[in-house]
Amino acid sequence: MISLAICLIGGGVLAYYFARKNYNPVNELVELLSEKAKISFETTKHEYEFIKGIVYHTFDEKEEINRRLEQTKFGHESQFCGKVA
Repeated sequence: MISLAICLIGGGVLAYYFARKNYNPVNELVELLSEKAKISFETTKHEYEFIKGIVYHTFDEKEEINRRLEQTKFGHESQFCGKVA
């Protein structure tokens, strides 16, 4: 009976240790993204959903920048062709 209690307590301590060890990098990532993206992390939200939202937001921004770059590039090309002709 005592050995069972020792195993349960030891297992609980190990489970807590490994859970904290695995959670800390996720928590650091959330803090970094929250700071850099200037978006506050709501404690009621899941970390995975927050990270996924930031990644989607980043991809959307990249697509918007690429679209604007293509428009600007087209505008410069037409200006250049107009000056040459």
